[in-house]
Amino acid sequence: MSVSVPVTAGSGELPAPAADGAGGYDRRAITYLAAAHGVDDFYQAAVPALVPFFVVAHSLSYQAAAVAVLVSNLLSSLLQPLFGYWADRRRAPWLVWGGMGLAGIGVSLAVLVDSFPLVLAFCGVTGVGIAAFHPEASRATAQASGRRRGAGMSLFALGGNAGFALAPLAVVPLASSYGIRAVGVLIIPALVMMAYLARNAVQWQVVPVGRTHTGPGGGARVPDAWGAFARLTGAVGMRSIVFFGLNTFLPIYWATRFNLTLAAGGVALTVLLVVGVAGTLLGGRAADRFGARAVVVACSCALGPLLWLFLQADDRLVALGLLVPLALALSAPFSVMVVLGQQYLPRHVGTASGVTLGLAVTVGGLAAPFLGRMADQHGVAAALGLLVWTALLAALISLTLSPVPGSRSA
Repeated sequence: MSVSVPVTAGSGELPAPAADGAGGYDRRAITYLAAAHGVDDFYQAAVPALVPFFVVAHSLSYQAAAVAVLVSNLLSSLLQPLFGYWADRRRAPWLVWGGMGLAGIGVSLAVLVDSFPLVLAFCGVTGVGIAAFHPEASRATAQASGRRRGAGMSLFALGGNAGFALAPLAVVPLASSYGIRAVGVLIIPALVMMAYLARNAVQWQVVPVGRTHTGPGGGARVPDAWGAFARLTGAVGMRSIVFFGLNTFLPIYWATRFNLTLAAGGVALTVLLVVGVAGTLLGGRAADRFGARAVVVACSCALGPLLWLFLQADDRLVALGLLVPLALALSAPFSVMVVLGQQYLPRHVGTASGVTLGLAVTVGGLAAPFLGRMADQHGVAAALGLLVWTALLAALISLTLSPVPGSRSA
């Protein structure tokens, strides 16, 4: 049975949502796109999980082996806006299943070769596949969501989160028990999902650049708001720094602050991530009700104060209680920022998705070494304190975001 997203032939950009109770929300198509996102991001997370095994297999230092992660992530992040721009100009549904399959092929070949330069080359192939997948899949999800774009994009993001979480659970036991080459068997999920999507092609319409856009009532749509989108990109980057910083240093901070083990710190990180899953879903539904901009502004303004209160807590239970709303404020805007970017660039939805999911998110990874140096010189608490100022900057930027005409946040 085919999975289809309703389109209006020759209508330009994303078609007008169907006038039904679901607001044009195609749950079946979104579910398959979310599953594909999970498979795709599984391979992105598999690369860092393989680093210790690259060290052993190729007699490397951890620093040298980590270059594989750098190659994969940089190519993925830097190429996503380019694939997004391409997807905006040409109808390319094959980027979804082709990109996902390429990501899986790259990882599977990286564990089979004996030369580390070839390992880096195949990790680069994975990065290219990931970059190809995200913009077109995000744009398709937006179209399949109709009026409930926040809910659709949050489910799509949830699929990616699940893939990230499952990768180390599959890679580490498999490589530990049977050797790194055994990880090659993990190509199977990519092949199965790729075959299904290619056979039952998810159809969607790409917006040719320069085409006149008309709304449901026949009126002209607003042009792309590049200034607002640039400011949103800044807010996305600042949020990314806070996210990467907490993911990296929360276990160490928790252990040292409350005289506990690193395992206990890992529990705190688990709380942050598990609550974050709920926050992603809640954020999408809140965006559908109150508007994407309202959710981004509210969460951005709450993030800095909540993080400051968390760092002031001397009692472990109080800190744990503050970690819950902190995780919600951090995670709720993630998929919503993608939605808002698409609303700011209605003529370049693929480009908006590529930037918000790729290039802007890279800022967090690039900032991690700087935060590590701060932690080495002044302590982990000082590094996390710097994140408070980063969150406040994100809040200031979010307050300058323009309302989207015709949306609930207008």
